[in-house]
Amino acid sequence: MNKTNEMTVTEIAIGQYYVDIKSKRDDRHHSGWSVIAFTPSCSLRCVKCNREDTLLKFASAVVAATADDEETDATYEDYITLVIDAVKSITLELDL
Repeated sequence: MNKTNEMTVTEIAIGQYYVDIKSKRDDRHHSGWSVIAFTPSCSLRCVKCNREDTLLKFASAVVAATADDEETDATYEDYITLVIDAVKSITLELDL
């Protein structure tokens, strides 16, 4: 059972779109967290953000679901770093 039902939320801009990223304590998973990204085209959930390889894949999926191919202000790598930093900022207890 969850220790708390509180969610932590952050919002990031990927190109011209905004993505809400929410984290919630979830003791049913090894990481202890459930992270959901709400993109303009879909919602993506990850429960293994404590693993760097999984966090990278999650961030890549968020960017792929959001970024505009014609966007020139930043590269995909910049956006992936932005997503990773946002997830880490709302899951402070993760041991990354």
